[in-house]
Amino acid sequence: MAISNLALEKLIREIESQAAVAEQQIGLCRTQISSKQREIRLLGLTLDELSLVSQKTPIYEGVGKMFVLAPSTQLSKKLESELQILRQDIEDQFITGLPNIF
Repeated sequence: MAISNLALEKLIREIESQAAVAEQQIGLCRTQISSKQREIRLLGLTLDELSLVSQKTPIYEGVGKMFVLAPSTQLSKKLESELQILRQDIEDQFITGLPNIF
């Protein structure tokens, strides 16, 4: 049962196009993961700086174009929750975000 050359060429072109789409999706996932890792590093540095500041020091949170006085414990909890969300996003994206090639 031989397959004609024309059918083989068509199959190869289809596989190549699927591979190109998969490569684009992988590149997009890598870019998104890299961006989230950068955000994680920034949040970690911010949390480290907050831990060095005394509880009596006034801390202001940026909201749009203004700054609002925020308790350091509340701000720390908010940053920690954002950190957990980003880590979970990376884990979810790594597991389910990559294209199913096979």
